[in-house]
Amino acid sequence: MNNALAGKLVVVTGCGYTKFQTVFKNRIDGLPSHDEIVVGGEIYKMNMGASATMAFAENGAYVHMVARSKEKLTALQDNMFKKVGTLPECAAVDLMDGTMVKEWVSMLRRDLPIYWFHSAGMSAGSYKTEIGNRWLPFRELTPEHFSTEVLPLWTTTMNVAKNLWPIFLTQQETRIVLISSMSTIRSYTSGASHCAATAALDRLANVLTLEGYKSSIYVTTLRAGGIDTGTYENKEVQRSIINIADEYGCDWRSKGLALASPRAIGELAVAAFSVNAHVTSMNIVSKGQFPHEGS
Repeated sequence: MNNALAGKLVVVTGCGYTKFQTVFKNRIDGLPSHDEIVVGGEIYKMNMGASATMAFAENGAYVHMVARSKEKLTALQDNMFKKVGTLPECAAVDLMDGTMVKEWVSMLRRDLPIYWFHSAGMSAGSYKTEIGNRWLPFRELTPEHFSTEVLPLWTTTMNVAKNLWPIFLTQQETRIVLISSMSTIRSYTSGASHCAATAALDRLANVLTLEGYKSSIYVTTLRAGGIDTGTYENKEVQRSIINIADEYGCDWRSKGLALASPRAIGELAVAAFSVNAHVTSMNIVSKGQFPHEGS
């Protein structure tokens, strides 16, 4: 265990896991790219928040996990205790409910500096449609498709930020990592809803960066490409994503999807939380995903 985050309380909003269905493998070593958790004898894929908690704990942080499901939080607590030997704090909170968020923040421990990692609204279970696919041609989209995607991203971020900000203003230094998407900086066919929704979050993160830095509140936007969290289990999603890869000259149609491990997100967040500088943004894609930073 390292101590890069010793003496810090890292609040992680958006912890969960999704039923395991498909094995995606790293292009270099051939190992599976997901981070798994076993619950009730079944394998699930951890999302970015859940996996990041492991990296934070391994680097000496006290971790406070937040999710809507108390059942999932209990399973994630047990998993961390088995793998890292520490038992994180947890709170079942609906981050879409501003009153509930306010009550939860009021009960946070205040004896340690609080850092914040936010990935709520970015996981496989956050977006509901009749076919479970957010990547649709624009002619098939309705205003509801966009609002269903953008509201969880924007509302959860705003609810937590507004309630934590007064605490951050009292701290000598605060670090924040907000998970966004590579779709904010590169457009593609069938990306009208996802590109626009994540771009709204990305711009919000940039505003928080500007409004925070003079008070030593340092915000990092972490734009994730394809991460193996369960989002890509759906066959309709896989077909859409392969079509997008074709546009960028990527060989996913012949070689299959290449996804990054959510563990990599946690490791980058540790760096943003601990380096002696303000990391304003980072982009990450898997080895084998198109690396373009523009359309």
